[in-house]
Amino acid sequence: MNIRVDGVTYNVSRFNHPGGKIVLQNLEGKDATAEFRLFHPPGTQIFLRGKRTGVPHRTNKMEDFFELEKHMRDIGLFKSSPQFYIERALILVSLFWGAVTLRYSHPFVSAVCLGMFWCQLAFVGHDVGHSSVNGRRNDSFYGTLFGNTLGGISLEWWKHGHYVHHVSPNDMEKDPDIQHLPVLAVDPKMLGFYSSFHGRWFHFTTLSRILVAYQVYLFYPIMSVARFNLYAQSLIYSLKRGSWLDFFSLFAFYGWFLIFAFSGPSAFMYIYVSHAVTGLLHVQICISHFAEQIDAKGDWVDRQSLTTIDVDCPAWMDWFHGGLQFQLIHHLFPRLPRENLRKASELLQPFFERHNVRCVRLGFVQCNRRVLSKLSETTNHALLVDAINLRG
Repeated sequence: MNIRVDGVTYNVSRFNHPGGKIVLQNLEGKDATAEFRLFHPPGTQIFLRGKRTGVPHRTNKMEDFFELEKHMRDIGLFKSSPQFYIERALILVSLFWGAVTLRYSHPFVSAVCLGMFWCQLAFVGHDVGHSSVNGRRNDSFYGTLFGNTLGGISLEWWKHGHYVHHVSPNDMEKDPDIQHLPVLAVDPKMLGFYSSFHGRWFHFTTLSRILVAYQVYLFYPIMSVARFNLYAQSLIYSLKRGSWLDFFSLFAFYGWFLIFAFSGPSAFMYIYVSHAVTGLLHVQICISHFAEQIDAKGDWVDRQSLTTIDVDCPAWMDWFHGGLQFQLIHHLFPRLPRENLRKASELLQPFFERHNVRCVRLGFVQCNRRVLSKLSETTNHALLVDAINLRG
């Protein structure tokens, strides 16, 4: 299994990559210069014996892109702000305190506070998962310790799939973030497909036909309970390959949350409402990619720009979207700290215009309508295929 970085070919068949083996498999035979440079801190060295196979060739667009990246580093955009994360910590403490103090007197409000706490915790988890706060080692340890214990979702499991998503966004075979059969089909091409990430076929079964036929109506109800699927996936991953910290911190979450939920009134309402609130986060994730191009081709910039969409919102709403509203900038520069995404977005606009790079920004409601329209299109295609098959 070979990949190329800066004109040097490396055999990575036996390399134990911290980001997972699947990331390397998806880059097999390709030039991975952009991926290597943008997913690792400056100065990272490849301790493998390689063979120079030619002079690196870059288009004017990619040369311009890397010059822009260098400029962003020079002006400090890749440095995280301690003040920003002190503010995030205060928000998290306030929401969790609200959930605890209101559990008995106002259980519904308490559940909303807990759900919002999980959303904000997930945004910080996303930051540390990309090692954009305080370096890979510290971010991984503290992200797992606090994120798993307080949120119940394995950081190790999340990184296992999320890095693959970044390298192969909206790739029908490779990207796990769009592979949701039998529950959802995000594109007419995905009414049955092979997943190299999961190592199996996703068949368009009878259950798939029923759910996909009504997926426009089921989308938001599914989002309201989607977090339970993340719990299950986290536990399965942790049992198979998780570290001891990953495993025990997940069980610490199960312990405190179940005791907390059932210690007050309306326990089942409390569990559902707190998780339904986190459905907002799942919607934010889905609108970033679901309606965009599948299996996009081209260089690093093209593949990211054709498969993402930004949410247009004022600066005072950035806390609500947690950086996900700048999806294109985040995908172009995965390690860029969240607090600098807005400034980077403004800085990159001339680059987008100069090189005719697609950058779509729509309001939150419009983005939701776009996803529902794509789901409806897929449903209609599935019904048409079924009708043709029935007629022979």
